[in-house]
Amino acid sequence: MQTTAVFLQKTYSMIESSPVDVAEWSNQGRSFVVKDIKRFETVMLPKYFKHGNFASFSRQLRFYSFEKAKKYDNRIGDTCLCWWEFSNPHFQRDAPQEMVHIKRKTYADPAAFAKPRDEANDAKDDDVGQLKRSMSTMQSQLDDLASQISKLTSVVQICCGHYLDNEEPKVACKKIKKDVTPSPLDDMAASNTLSTDEEIDSTILDSLLEFRSTTIQL
Repeated sequence: MQTTAVFLQKTYSMIESSPVDVAEWSNQGRSFVVKDIKRFETVMLPKYFKHGNFASFSRQLRFYSFEKAKKYDNRIGDTCLCWWEFSNPHFQRDAPQEMVHIKRKTYADPAAFAKPRDEANDAKDDDVGQLKRSMSTMQSQLDDLASQISKLTSVVQICCGHYLDNEEPKVACKKIKKDVTPSPLDDMAASNTLSTDEEIDSTILDSLLEFRSTTIQL
């Protein structure tokens, strides 16, 4: 004589006794819907099983060939609440005797461990999306850096071009530094005529010249 698995008996009793806002049968009684996962884990599962883990419960249902589908409730304003619907042709509200035909899959059956599309691949899609966004951000940063380098190169060419036409880069750099470095007498003569923002910062000029020298050598 065939008997119904204890897991299925407990699941049937749990759905029968569950508050309708937590879990209930569908209108046709051919499937059941879990509406409030948090309360389902804290109130219903511990009452019938030795755990309060919805993912574990869902995995056990897959072992018994239940199909899982995501549903939504749009009745609370603009908020969509996620519901999960489980179904098996032999698990029905008005035909509990049919549960004897539901057999648990063996470990040798790969389908018992296959994750549904919405659980396995959705996570991969999220990772791919995050990677694409990161790559887009990096590309934008590289474009900005390239633009800055181009502008800096133009400045160096304007400032140093006429010194580098007929001379070696290192010689030209020394000549420019000598030309723009005032003598003490020049400093005294210009102290009353030049404002602070008109003076040349020799450190910045040295950096620009070294950058240009390196660019030409390459």
